[in-house]
Amino acid sequence: MKNQKLVIKVMTTAALLSALALPVSAATTLSDIDGSYAKNAIQELVEKGIINGKGDGKFDPTGKIERQDFAIILAKALNLDTQSVPPTATFSDVPEPHYAFAYIEAAVKAGLINGVGDGKFGTGANLSRQDMAVLFVRALGIDATGKGADLKFSDAGKIADYAKDAVAAALELGLISGNTDGTFNPSGNAERQAVAQVAAKFIKKAEEIKNQTTPPSEEPGTGTEPAQPQTPAPTTPPASSGSSGGSSSSGGGSNSGGGSTNPGTPVETELAQPTLSFSNAYTIVITYSETLDTTHVPTTEDIKITGKDGNESFPISIRNISIEGKSVFVKLAHPQSLDEEVEVSYKPLEATRAIRGTSGKLSPEFSNKKVVLQTEDPRVLLSQVIEQAQALLGAAEENTGNTTGKYPLYAVQALNNAVTTAIEVQQDSMATEDQIKGAINALNHSLVEFEGSLIQPLEVVQVADEFVLKPGSSIKIVAGDSDYSFNKQSIKDFIKLQRAGEIQDVYLASGEGPAFELYESSNGETIGRIELSSSDSQLVNVIKQSDGISILAAESATEQSQADLTFTVTEAGTIVKVVNIPVRFDNTKPTVTSATYDNGTMTVTMNEPLYNIGFLSPGSIAVNYLPDGNPIFSIPLAVTTDYTFSYNNGENTIRVELTPEGIAKSRPFPLPIGVPSFQITFSNIGDIAGNQPDPVVIRVPAPPLPEPLS
Repeated sequence: MKNQKLVIKVMTTAALLSALALPVSAATTLSDIDGSYAKNAIQELVEKGIINGKGDGKFDPTGKIERQDFAIILAKALNLDTQSVPPTATFSDVPEPHYAFAYIEAAVKAGLINGVGDGKFGTGANLSRQDMAVLFVRALGIDATGKGADLKFSDAGKIADYAKDAVAAALELGLISGNTDGTFNPSGNAERQAVAQVAAKFIKKAEEIKNQTTPPSEEPGTGTEPAQPQTPAPTTPPASSGSSGGSSSSGGGSNSGGGSTNPGTPVETELAQPTLSFSNAYTIVITYSETLDTTHVPTTEDIKITGKDGNESFPISIRNISIEGKSVFVKLAHPQSLDEEVEVSYKPLEATRAIRGTSGKLSPEFSNKKVVLQTEDPRVLLSQVIEQAQALLGAAEENTGNTTGKYPLYAVQALNNAVTTAIEVQQDSMATEDQIKGAINALNHSLVEFEGSLIQPLEVVQVADEFVLKPGSSIKIVAGDSDYSFNKQSIKDFIKLQRAGEIQDVYLASGEGPAFELYESSNGETIGRIELSSSDSQLVNVIKQSDGISILAAESATEQSQADLTFTVTEAGTIVKVVNIPVRFDNTKPTVTSATYDNGTMTVTMNEPLYNIGFLSPGSIAVNYLPDGNPIFSIPLAVTTDYTFSYNNGENTIRVELTPEGIAKSRPFPLPIGVPSFQITFSNIGDIAGNQPDPVVIRVPAPPLPEPLS
């Protein structure tokens, strides 16, 4: 491996300086990490609040880590801003309620991680070893260009081109290592313990870089993009007298990310103007002279497409934008017609989304570049489009319901009809050129509509971190919305099923077994199922009833008992995801954190939210006035005539307002022995587990003493 000096980018150096002030939380005892090679690293990161166990006192060291969970680790390790989230979600599979939403948005904003295309982040997908190396090296801001040329692993050829330099840099930094058999296993899934080990080393390496590097200042207004220094950056050595033409002085690597050059030699910092073309009726290709960096992808805010209707311009919607090789592919929401001209403009609004080559050169901005969808032989093109449609129909799985990866019956029939019409034109030897072009345009539109009808994957979103039960009690889970009572909660309070960002409604399963079903309303076909089970039926029993699924806690359960409520989600008979939610057995009454009296108003605040826990009657309170503070001698007050009270399910505070009649009843007696007080007793009001608080006594402040006579 070449002994190249690592170049630190301006953007990431600044981030690293703040990344070392990490949050610290109480130490957590994990029962399954004693045999892990990463035990110390796991415990260190848990104590810093960067990673967590799985809620049952376990870490699962050999378990796989998913993309969204790695984004959380990255955001926490770099102390990224998770408060300034965008008004709308960047990815359809990470909506705002998602537990990783703020962290993913922060990592994307910092230019550290991207989606997988089609507007999705790729939640649920496992992180590979090579991608772990890429993301950690990128977060350090290392210029790893050219380092992958000398990788010695026996399977080095299997390492993706985009990852080779990062893998080599991670090895050089000591972040990762290969396997004992001389392989690297680039596409293997990264284990949780491996990620913890690398993350701990990453933090130490970041601190070393911070201590060794004087961060260059950024020019105002450049955001996260490195400033262009007029002299070599202080973190790199000066160029040798033999350097010229933009070559880097750091071991021959390309000039990207802050490498120094000879100040007297002009440096090309911009790519040549690209060429534009249509690859098909709904894809515009922007092609450059060199391979592009796939980690910086523009959005629909940066690239604009407009069409013409006479002298009037109108915007053309973009479905998605992707980068491959030397080209940017802009897929339009609707196909364009032959011979119609559109205009393309590019102006990046954020530096992290600016198109750039792998050398670091940026694309120039451009406005109103014209491109036309054309063909030399319309009949040949018509034949090609017909073949494309027939191939798509032949490979498509038809489905009358709503199953992932299949096409609705109506979409299959519509495309079949469009193909039949196009074939009629194709076989008509008298068809004019305009008729042929019309058939092409119509079939292209049908193709796009058909592709857009493909049923998107079912996504499972965990909503609750725990399921709270009082020993000896039960909670009923229903399909409808929650009414916020302790004994009746919605399945949506624990997990949600989403498809293309839309929440799917589920219903209590009609067959045997405790389960909910997702079905297609048009034909009643069941396409998904949520089965509920307990990890320990001696502690938690799951029973199906006519109106929901009851979860019963054993009388013998204690607050130290451990069990999981398991939600197994299947679609078309295949398991999509298994969600284990820990059960917390709660036998502790809510306690008062404050109780005040102010001019006829009493406010009681508990340490946890309160709910209606009555099966048949709503929650209520009883108020007694204690003239001398002794409950033995009390005056009961009548609700409505003497006082009113209010509280909302799921809130911690109850408010009592005395009426004029109530105030009159509670006037202090002459020369009271004790302190006048009110006692509030709760009925059918308690915490989420059904524990009811003890009565609360609120003392009435003594009136102020009169001013002394002068």
